[in-house]
Amino acid sequence: MSLISPVYELYQKRWLSWLDRRIPSQPKILLNKKQIFILPTRYGVTCCLILGALFLGGVNYSNSLILMITFWLTGMFCVSILHTFRNLLGIQIEAVRSEGAEAGEPVLFCVRLRKFSSAPHESIRLYWKKLPGGKVDLIKNEEELCYIPVPTSQRGLLKPGRLCIETNYPVGFLRAWTWVDLEQEAWVYPAPQKTKWVTGGGIDYDSHQRSQELGADDFDGLKAYQAGDPLRHVHWKTYARTEVLYSKTFIAPQGEDLWLEWHEFTQVDPEARLSALCYWVLRLSREKKRFGLKLPTGQVELGQGIKHQEKCLVLLARYEHETFDELGRRL
Repeated sequence: MSLISPVYELYQKRWLSWLDRRIPSQPKILLNKKQIFILPTRYGVTCCLILGALFLGGVNYSNSLILMITFWLTGMFCVSILHTFRNLLGIQIEAVRSEGAEAGEPVLFCVRLRKFSSAPHESIRLYWKKLPGGKVDLIKNEEELCYIPVPTSQRGLLKPGRLCIETNYPVGFLRAWTWVDLEQEAWVYPAPQKTKWVTGGGIDYDSHQRSQELGADDFDGLKAYQAGDPLRHVHWKTYARTEVLYSKTFIAPQGEDLWLEWHEFTQVDPEARLSALCYWVLRLSREKKRFGLKLPTGQVELGQGIKHQEKCLVLLARYEHETFDELGRRL
């Protein structure tokens, strides 16, 4: 085992170095004949052995019919080589921006496949090493999107490495494939963990919210009653005077700016503290609150909305983050 491991690592290093020279990493690539590899599958090897046996039998017994069938099947096999190779030739693969995910949830990497000719490309599979992938057919549509899930276990920057694109169309006797590096990456955020938040002023956020919901809104005026309005909002004094139903309207008080700060959470484990902060980032975003985030390594200024949430989650993911190695090496 001690001898095999260094030899395998040396082989892997030289193989990846050769691939980098032959198929350089780039976000968009058009497959040509130098980037596609092709070999027989186990069914193709079996077919070759059968054809060899038929040829020997035909020669041995001087049987023209067997030789004719052998040559005809050999010709069909050679034609299938061209069809399998052409099924990948001329396809353009382009990386599409992928969204991040929580640790423990799969990241969906998006790839766009496009063809530039009228010839169909069928049964094209895309996957990362040892992982289930997607399948694409470019028949009528000129381009298709394929989403490939990649599992995650910890936060940080996920770089899945080279993507395998293969096909064994049309008969399955041959496998044509290539390995492309589209320079894709995605941030993996901490897994959110529900916890209590006591602000720097000593105020429990949940208790403060409940007190506001119980009647802290300011009276604004009256409007015509509509079916579905709460009966407790009906202005009965106006009804007694005019016999017309009116509902009271209220204005919620202007919310204060909130800051999520590292020292306000008491978890000893930094990962648990990051998970708690992640929970509150998601919750305040759902509640459409204006908030900011402060960590020892940086901060996100006050804001709200989806883009602001993404900035906060990336800051949490980057906190002394561990960059993933190529996914194929980790599995």
